[in-house]
Amino acid sequence: MEKKGETNVLAWIFFILLLLVVIGVTIAIIKISNQEEKKQLESNNVMDFYLIGKDFDSKKSIEIDYYLFSNLTETEIKRGLLIKDSYTEVKNLSNNDILTIYCGGRGYYIEKVKKSFTGNELELNSSKQDCLVDKIGRIDVEHSGKIEIGEKILILNITSESNYKNIGICTAWTPGVITIASEFEKTEKPQRLEKIVDKCFYTNVSLKDSFYEFNFTVKSNEINAMDKVTFYIFDNDLTYNENPEEWELLSESLGVNLGSNIDIIYEVGD
Repeated sequence: MEKKGETNVLAWIFFILLLLVVIGVTIAIIKISNQEEKKQLESNNVMDFYLIGKDFDSKKSIEIDYYLFSNLTETEIKRGLLIKDSYTEVKNLSNNDILTIYCGGRGYYIEKVKKSFTGNELELNSSKQDCLVDKIGRIDVEHSGKIEIGEKILILNITSESNYKNIGICTAWTPGVITIASEFEKTEKPQRLEKIVDKCFYTNVSLKDSFYEFNFTVKSNEINAMDKVTFYIFDNDLTYNENPEEWELLSESLGVNLGSNIDIIYEVGD
């Protein structure tokens, strides 16, 4: 009887061990299968992205800088240089993502581009994007009106050759002028002009092979031959600040004059 009881116990132990082995093997197979399925799913959800820079007007390939951001993770993916006549490749992006691309520099204004993947691109797991940017141009300035006692309208006629974007204008005046007013929004002085000018305006005007009349009301008293108003005219461009991480429209950053890199100085006497 004791031997028969021992045999039954051993049989049960063997059965339990065998059952545990079968369960363990089954779990391992399911886990491996799930991992393979996950890998296959992930491989189907990736997108290879190709980016090239082009001049907006000529559509010719150019060399510019770029920054690539993910809206899905709200982080920067990559930055670098877009080489002329060559696509820059960014692999393994999520096909559920929406990309925000900033590209420009090297004589071009920085442009912001939003990119969502199309149905055809999703099928191919591949996408190409042209980053079209505007070349930075130049301006000529003339005026009408003059400085006289009382309130007078002084008009700056600004004509652009190619693009001149997001124009800002600062003013400085001599003691015979009391103040200058404008329809445009008053803004902070750029650091480079802080000790030179009296007042600055952001016009929200951009020109492309066109002209615009900027009106200023000049209030003066006891004008003489030495009195004058000096205008400092400049453009603004997008720039990326590392801390805090944000894009801003500015005329300068870290001591660097942005956009056309030069202030146009125009004087009007009495």
